[in-house]
Amino acid sequence: MSKIKEWFMPILIGVTLITSITSCVMVIAISETTNKLEEDDKQMMAQMQGNMNAPKVTPKLTDSTAYYKSEDKTLDLGLGDKKWIKIHRFFFKRAAYTDSLYSGFSIIVADFGSSGVMIESQENVTVTSSNLGDTLHKWQTKLNLLTLNKMSYNDLSDDGLKTRTYLRSNKF
Repeated sequence: MSKIKEWFMPILIGVTLITSITSCVMVIAISETTNKLEEDDKQMMAQMQGNMNAPKVTPKLTDSTAYYKSEDKTLDLGLGDKKWIKIHRFFFKRAAYTDSLYSGFSIIVADFGSSGVMIESQENVTVTSSNLGDTLHKWQTKLNLLTLNKMSYNDLSDDGLKTRTYLRSNKF
């Protein structure tokens, strides 16, 4: 027993020293690698900066003009189930700082008849001239007429969730 005690302490101290030295070397190696990665990222961002500049002037949305289009849609919910909705789209151009004339964002109002209305906003929408719609002045009044005094669409069944997902994922 005394020989075990005699050998045990030096072996334990040796293992502790070896583990400590190995850990220090690994920490130094990892920190050098991390610093190199950060420098590489900075250089890459500096090279790409030409394509990633923010607009110099933030465009302002006017309250007077939007493009408006209304259409009836049939949603196929599977197993022969169909749901009729009327979709109203208010489209706002962001041509002040984008390359495309018809790039912007939309406010979608989906009218489910007696089930209520659902309002969604969609960012970064691109439309064609045929899908642009008619110029609408005083669009806030039209939006209020479509949404005021109507309860919001609230259907947590599978069909309701499919409908909500369809409206959020498709750009009209």
